[in-house]
Amino acid sequence: MLSLNALARERQIEKPGRFCVGLDPDKMKTPKCIKGPSAGIRAAIHMMRIVDATAEEAAAFKPQRAHWEALQDGETGLRMLIAYIHTVYPYIPVFLDCKRGDIDRTQAMYGHAHLVLDEADGMNFNPYMGRDCLDQLINADPVACLITLGRTSNPGAWEIQDAMLKNGQRVWEYALDRAWTWAQKVEVTHRFGVVMGAAHDSSLLSQYKGTVAERDPGKDPIFSQHLFTARHIVGDEVLFLIPGIGKQGGYTKATLRAAWRGPGTVLISQSSGMSQASLEDNFMEASAAAARKQCDENAAVIALL
Repeated sequence: MLSLNALARERQIEKPGRFCVGLDPDKMKTPKCIKGPSAGIRAAIHMMRIVDATAEEAAAFKPQRAHWEALQDGETGLRMLIAYIHTVYPYIPVFLDCKRGDIDRTQAMYGHAHLVLDEADGMNFNPYMGRDCLDQLINADPVACLITLGRTSNPGAWEIQDAMLKNGQRVWEYALDRAWTWAQKVEVTHRFGVVMGAAHDSSLLSQYKGTVAERDPGKDPIFSQHLFTARHIVGDEVLFLIPGIGKQGGYTKATLRAAWRGPGTVLISQSSGMSQASLEDNFMEASAAAARKQCDENAAVIALL
């Protein structure tokens, strides 16, 4: 059985612009034509149709678990959705966005819940509770992709993540360095990955004192140094899952120039722009068109790298 990393790589070898399609339901934004006995079941039906509409452009699908947990029958709906993808599109992996990180026995339960019961092909974890956050996931599924948090796309997180340590590293750099060391020790580098936010407007760096990046924002309006730094830490073969492009304002071209190292090394993630492209009866056509546009944009940049 191929890992998520390998499946995503195969999908991008065939079509380099393919990306990660987020499947985040919102009961207030479910098209009225979707019928079902509860919010969770309606969400599953809605997201199955989004999967059908975007499958050609998808290198992976990514449900955000909190969006499902908040719905009546949401967990049932989530597992219905994942089973549907595995049955109809077995060559497209499912990554579960859940950001778990806890003490050993609790983290082991998260691994069982998400990789065994939910049947996800991978999940992300928060490394800030230490090495147990990775160690307790590796045996839940022998091929599951395990993706640590690096520097995320929400500027509010940079108050902590960009803070400078006495050794000259930022907090996120040190955390990633440790997580990469753990992955090497337990020999899971082939199914490891990092969440790295997209290149963004440099003016955002000045929000928090003491965390302003090295370069002068006035010299380059787009900041992508964090992506180069992460590549320096983990090398060129590790998968980067990249949120922040689309409604969050991230830049596709600068992101791919900094992070792309060939098929299977970058999964740009797009969620609401795909699943909520339209709330009318034409929602499948709108999502398909949005997916083609993002895929073509990615491919055009990659062709010039």
